[in-house]
Amino acid sequence: MPPRSPRRTGDASVAVRDLADVRKHLSFGHRRTAYETLLSVAVDGVLPRGALTELAQMFRCHPRTISRLWTQARLSLRGGHRAADVASKTKRNSGRYALRTSDEIEAAIRNVPQMQRQTLRSLSAACGIPMTTIFSHMKKNHRFKARSNYVKPHLTPANIEERLKFAMSFWFYLTKVKRRYYVYDEEVAARAVKSKRFITIPCRCGQAAI
Repeated sequence: MPPRSPRRTGDASVAVRDLADVRKHLSFGHRRTAYETLLSVAVDGVLPRGALTELAQMFRCHPRTISRLWTQARLSLRGGHRAADVASKTKRNSGRYALRTSDEIEAAIRNVPQMQRQTLRSLSAACGIPMTTIFSHMKKNHRFKARSNYVKPHLTPANIEERLKFAMSFWFYLTKVKRRYYVYDEEVAARAVKSKRFITIPCRCGQAAI
C-alpha cells in the first residue's frame, strides 16, 4: 500500500512555523489590513476554517498572532469602541520599569534651591537624577519647564537691608538681569532690585588706572 501524502493543513502549519521567525511583530498597517481581511471572510462574526492559517502565511507570522488580533478587535468593539482596536500592545508593555516615579522626581527637584536649577546639568548634579531622566520628565510633565526670570524694581527699605546683609555674606553671588530656572507652575522665582542700574558690577583686579 503506497504511503499517503501529507495533509495540506499539516504542510501549512509547517510552513508557518518556518516563517514565524521572519516577522515577529506586525506593523499597524499590516494589522489593520489583516483585520479587514478577516472581516471580509467572516460570516456572522465566525471565521471559516483555515482563515487564520492562510492569513498568517500571507503576512509571514504565526496563526496565533492573527488569532490574538481578531480577538482583541472583537473585544474592543464589545467594550464600546467605535472602531476596532488593532494596535499592538508591545509598545506599552515592553522595556524595563522606571526606577523613579514622576512624583519622586518632582519631590527631588523641588528640594533643590532655584539657584542650582539654572541648567539641567547643575540640576542633575544637585538632585542626583540623570539629565536624560529629567528631560523625559519634562516631556511627560508639561507643568515643569524652563522659564526666564527678570528682576523687578520692588524693594522696601527692610528688603534692601536684608538683601545687603545677604550680599555681604555671599558677595560672590552677583545677579543678572535675566536668569532662567526650571520650576513648576505654582513656583515663582522672585528677584527684585531697585532698578537694573543697582546691580553690582565687579571690577577687574589689577587694572591699571589711566
